Amino acid sequence: MEVSILKCEVCNDCEPDAILEASDGTRFGVSASNLHRFSGAFPAPGFVNADPIVAYGVTILHETADIVRLMVQFIHPGVRQPDIWRIGNLWQLAEAVEKYMIFPAQGVVKARVRSLATEYPIQVFIYAARHGHDDLLPDVEKPIGLANYKSIETPLQLLYAEPPWVIGAFHAFRERYRENALHMALKLRDLKEPRDRMRTHPNSAGTDVCGWDRCWTLWSAVAGPPVRILDFEEEFDRCWKGFDCWYCEKARWDVVPLWESNAADSLQDCLSKARKTGK
Repeated sequence: MEVSILKCEVCNDCEPDAILEASDGTRFGVSASNLHRFSGAFPAPGFVNADPIVAYGVTILHETADIVRLMVQFIHPGVRQPDIWRIGNLWQLAEAVEKYMIFPAQGVVKARVRSLATEYPIQVFIYAARHGHDDLLPDVEKPIGLANYKSIETPLQLLYAEPPWVIGAFHAFRERYRENALHMALKLRDLKEPRDRMRTHPNSAGTDVCGWDRCWTLWSAVAGPPVRILDFEEEFDRCWKGFDCWYCEKARWDVVPLWESNAADSLQDCLSKARKTGK
C-alpha cells in the first residue's frame, strides 16, 4: 500500500518525502533531510503511540496538530520562525522541542520559558528539572520560596506528577528558604539604634544618623512572616531615597540573607542532591 506524500505547508520549494501524523490524525508532509539536519530524534519509532507504527514513511506522534505544525516550521531553513511570545501552548511546545531535539527551537523556547519564571515558577522548575536546564533555577528561587500554597495549588498538581526526587527537591528547598527568611527576620529585629544618634561618622559625608527611626519603622514592619521577608530590600531602597544615613546603610549590608552566602541552600543544590539519591 502506498501513501501519497502531502504538500509542505511551510515552504513551496520543499520536496516532502515523509509524513508526520499528529495525535488527531492530521498529517504533515516533511523533508526527511530537514528532519535529519535540524532534529536529533527523527525518525522516532520510540516516540510513537502505545502500538508503535512507522510504516510507509508515516511517523505517528503524541503531539497535537498545532504543536506538530510549529515543529515543522522550525525545521525549515530560510523560513521565518514562529513568534513564540504569541504562542498559547508554550509548555507543550517546550516539551516537544526537547523531546525531539529540535535544535533551531531549543534556545528561543528556553528564553521564553525563562521570561515566565516569576509568573509560572513551578512550571519553569519542572521544565528545568526534566531537561537539565539548571541555569534556570536561580530565576525561580524567590517565587518558589515566597509562594503560599493557596497561590500555587494548581501548579502543584503538575509537580506531583513528576518523579519523587523532583518533588522532594522542591519541598526541601522551600523548607530551607523559609528557615533562612526567619533567620533574616531575627537579625533585623536585633539591629540596635546607635548610642549617639547625632554623632557624625567619618564616612558619612557630613550626614548624621537621624534617619534611623524611619528606617527601623519600615524594617520592623517587614521583619514579620517569612513570606514577606524579601520585601526588605525593596523597603530599604524606598526608605533610602528620602535621606542619606550612613548608619542605616551599614546596618542594611550587615544583614546578609543566608541564601546569599550559603550555596548549599540553593534550589540547584537541592535538585542535584535529589538527582544523585533518586529521592
